[in-house]
Amino acid sequence: MHAFLKEAKDPGVFAVYIATAPEKKERAIKEIEKELKEISTNPVTDAELNRAKNSIIGGYEIGLQSVSNLSGSLTNFELYVQGYNFGKEFTRRIEAVTKEDILRVAKKYLKLSTATIAIVGPDEKPNKEPK
Repeated sequence: MHAFLKEAKDPGVFAVYIATAPEKKERAIKEIEKELKEISTNPVTDAELNRAKNSIIGGYEIGLQSVSNLSGSLTNFELYVQGYNFGKEFTRRIEAVTKEDILRVAKKYLKLSTATIAIVGPDEKPNKEPK
């Protein structure tokens, strides 16, 4: 299971995806829903929070090595009125995130009632060969 965020001026996308065998599709959907309910109900652990922070900061710093990622970051900083120097502030702000912040934001945005589920895979009923 993997989650990602694609920021946009309005409103952007938060997505969770999983690759699984077709016969495990329903179980996979239930597990994703269970995980989203868990994170919007209970605080993350200290270990989970630290792992997430390290992953975000590390990914950001690695991304700065690519000219296209750097230009994309600078563009987003300007688009969201943070200013092109926001990169210097980014790490400090990620490090300042608390377990309470995560729970508050998860409760606000991770609502299964507004989720869209898209399933990509083979046809459930194979096409018949033309006669």
